Amino acid sequence: MATRFVWQQIKDQLTDDIRADRYPVGQRLPTEAQLAIRFSVNRHTVRRALAELSAEGLIRVRQGAGAEVIQPRLNYNVGQHTRFTDNVAGLQRKGEKRIIVSETRPAEPHIARTLNLRAGASVHQIETLAEIDGQPFAYTRSSFPAARVPGLRAAFADTLSVSASLQACNVPGYRRLWTEVTADWVEGPIARHLGGSASGDSTTLGRVNVLHTIALNIEDTGSEQRDKGKPGAAIEYCEAFFRADLATLRVEH
Repeated sequence: MATRFVWQQIKDQLTDDIRADRYPVGQRLPTEAQLAIRFSVNRHTVRRALAELSAEGLIRVRQGAGAEVIQPRLNYNVGQHTRFTDNVAGLQRKGEKRIIVSETRPAEPHIARTLNLRAGASVHQIETLAEIDGQPFAYTRSSFPAARVPGLRAAFADTLSVSASLQACNVPGYRRLWTEVTADWVEGPIARHLGGSASGDSTTLGRVNVLHTIALNIEDTGSEQRDKGKPGAAIEYCEAFFRADLATLRVEH
C-alpha cells in the first residue's frame, strides 16, 4: 500500500480518537516514537499524519513539546443576512444567546456618522453574549437608531433576534452593506465574558485574542429600488468579537 494511504489511515484513526475524547482538548498525543510503534510505521509517516491534523485545526504541534489537542474552530458564515441561529443549526450545535446590556444612549460620534444620525442622537445599544455548546463564542454590540425603531429593546428582550425585533418595529428586512474584519486583543469586561481557551492559548494576562468585525446593516428596499440606486437607510451598526481560537469567519456579501 502506498505510504500516503498509510499516513491517511493514521490521521483518520487519530481523528476518531480525538472526537471520541480518548484524547480530550488540552491533552498531548503520544510522542512520534510511540505512535510509530503503535501503527508499525516510521516516524516520517507519523509526522505527515500529524501535519495534516494540525492543518485541519485539531492539534497544535510545538517544537520540543509534542502535539496537543486543541478546540476545533467553527466555520461561521457572515453574509448579507447573518443569523446566529442559522449558523448554529448549520453546525449542528447547541447555541444560546443572552443580553448583557440593553440601554438607550447618545450615539458615539463614529456610530452617529456611520448611521447618518445627527450628533448626539439616541441609539438603542444592545450587547449580547453568544455561546455554542455552553462555551462563550462571540460578544456582540449593536446600535440601532432609536427614533426609527423606538420599541426595539422590548422586542429584542422577547425574541433575542435582530430580524424578529426589526420586523416588530416595521422594518420588514435588512441586509449587510459591508463588513470589516481584523485580528485583535480585548480586555476588561468583554474578555471576562469570553473567557479563556480550553487549550490555554487564547488568553494572555487577562486579554483574549479575537476576530473583531465591524459591520453596517441597512434596510432592504428590494432589488427594484437597489437597481435605481436607492439603498435603504442605515439600521444597525454592529461590532462583534469572536474568539479567535474557536471561529473561522467566511464572509459572503
